[in-house]
Amino acid sequence: MENASELHHEYFLQFATKGLRDFVNRTYSVETIKEALKQDEHLNSNLLNIPGYKAKPTLGYNGSHWMSIFDEITRLYSRELSEVNFRINGVRSCSPSMGTCAIKAYMREKIK
Repeated sequence: MENASELHHEYFLQFATKGLRDFVNRTYSVETIKEALKQDEHLNSNLLNIPGYKAKPTLGYNGSHWMSIFDEITRLYSRELSEVNFRINGVRSCSPSMGTCAIKAYMREKIK
């Protein structure tokens, strides 16, 4: 690994379960991900919002904001994420940040 960012990417890519990958593939085009990455190197871009999506609001963001959506997708696939975490770290748990980092790692992989 050349730097901490690559290490972070490789670590969280392990958590990109089939469910998370399917969500990204259904929802975001390569072009949208590239534009979001241009806007913010950490993919914290409003280009990832999904107008009309009705996720449970998170941290004051509405249900169509990417952060609320990624939290909901993490909850939806929490069992898969917990199993991966158990294989890697010996702990059956997951967090919204784990899912968000896995989604973003897969997005970066998708545009390679």
